[in-house]
Amino acid sequence: MRRAARKPVPPQAATAIRRLNECADCDAALSALSALDAAELTLTYGPNAINVAMRCCASRLEVAETLFANLDGLADIASFEIIASARLQHGALEGAASAAAAGLACVERQPSVRCGVKLARTVRRVLDECSRACVPAREARERWRLLDERGLLPPGFHWRGGTGAGGMAAAGIDGDAAVRGGAMVHLRLERTLAVLKPDAVRGGLADEIAHVIVESGFEVLARRRWRMSEAEAAAFLATSWGAAKRGDVRRRFFTSMVDFYSSGEVEALLLERAGAVGAWRALLGPGDPAQGRLTAPHSIRARYGSNKQANAAHGADAHNVEREVHACSGLIAVHGQAMAWVMFLASDAHRTAAVEIFPQGLVNSIYEMASQALGVRYESLRAPASPGCGGGARESRLNCNVTVDVGTVLEVVRRAAEYTRTGGAG
Repeated sequence: MRRAARKPVPPQAATAIRRLNECADCDAALSALSALDAAELTLTYGPNAINVAMRCCASRLEVAETLFANLDGLADIASFEIIASARLQHGALEGAASAAAAGLACVERQPSVRCGVKLARTVRRVLDECSRACVPAREARERWRLLDERGLLPPGFHWRGGTGAGGMAAAGIDGDAAVRGGAMVHLRLERTLAVLKPDAVRGGLADEIAHVIVESGFEVLARRRWRMSEAEAAAFLATSWGAAKRGDVRRRFFTSMVDFYSSGEVEALLLERAGAVGAWRALLGPGDPAQGRLTAPHSIRARYGSNKQANAAHGADAHNVEREVHACSGLIAVHGQAMAWVMFLASDAHRTAAVEIFPQGLVNSIYEMASQALGVRYESLRAPASPGCGGGARESRLNCNVTVDVGTVLEVVRRAAEYTRTGGAG
């Protein structure tokens, strides 16, 4: 359809416009739209006529999508609001989130235009349902935050979640508010622990799952991959499995779970957003992936899990978050990556040590300064660069290995480990 020059409205077209605005049903709206098209008046006043027809045909998504496509670049804020609402009505949440983001983008491009209440309500509903179904809606959330910062949201629609990707709450309205039982409940910015199990790490799914987590509104503060020993696995599972009362089915499977958790590498991620604990457990979905595929098909376990044990990921409940974060914290002894993991540790409540090994000739270490700022015990081991390394100190640090005596390394690690256990120098 092409935008036509404005012309007098013939009687039959006036009748079609009246029928279209009455919006009796979808078929009547399509018939009226055809009459306008025959008179080359459909786009005389922009996308308005098609917008009205789309709203009349919202119950028939395929028709609404065809009408939306016919706008051919002329879609306006109302167009995106209507198609987002239609997609939401039919459970097409990813498409609804995309349309919601596009509608908010239209507002951004028009500095003199505020976001209307109708669009705001639709966006709120879309984000609410996306959060409930664990469907990513990151772009819409970010645009919502930006509009609030510019004062372009209607009264009563605000972003209160602070900065970062985790600012939007589960209800999709505010970063620290959710609707429960018809009342607004404020949520605080929280941190929680996600552990990707050996089946997910072994299957090469860790990065994909981390991407889903970020797209769902979480900020990943740090990641650590390692293989749990049996003792570590037993300590980690002690509350949820090992402490189960006699007769509890979890008690019988404790040994099996310890064997599973220590069978390969796991990856721990420290997550942050408003209401993080509940939001992460919602994103995980039911423990049984088969059940999840029926009731929460977009959840992580439904998408990536195989069975009740190998269900891709673990999430701490509200009572065990701090204990599990500490259980996944430990001594750091890595080169060039130390502080990436230090930020994960609760160093104010858990003694932490970092070990850095790097070539001789470097004067300052950013890791040493960061450790001091965080209250982390810093140990360093400087050694000659491996043969064949050229260039200055910076090049040596970035591109070369170092040759270190094993006994010397063990002694430095022993001192750091002693500090984490007792606070002593070792």
